[in-house]
Amino acid sequence: MDDKKEIQEAISIGESVLLHLNRSLEILKSASSWGVFDLIGGGIISTAIKHNKMDNAEEELNQAKEALVLYKDNLSDISDIESINVQVDSFLSVADYFFDGLVSDWIVQSKINDTINKVSDAISKVQQVQSSLKSML
Repeated sequence: MDDKKEIQEAISIGESVLLHLNRSLEILKSASSWGVFDLIGGGIISTAIKHNKMDNAEEELNQAKEALVLYKDNLSDISDIESINVQVDSFLSVADYFFDGLVSDWIVQSKINDTINKVSDAISKVQQVQSSLKSML
């Protein structure tokens, strides 16, 4: 990967990955706030808002994954990139509505927080790779 054009292309794709990961992180943080409200008795409206946020975060994560595939193709020799994987479990959405109570709210909140941690880790890994790429220019 000596060619500056290839490096610049990889950096550009990496910026797209970061954009979608950062958007999903912000949305997930908002969902987490609504989840806390839901835990203390927010009811069906807070559950609906929380899940809307989770759906929006999942859309951003899917776009990040698509960009990540391109990123991996351009950086096939960097193994850290392959370990980046984040996913929102949609089953919890159904369970949260059906069993709207403290236990299901807590499980969903734990899942949101786990996903926030995974997205934050993915952002850090991509930022590290981006720094390495930029130093090659």
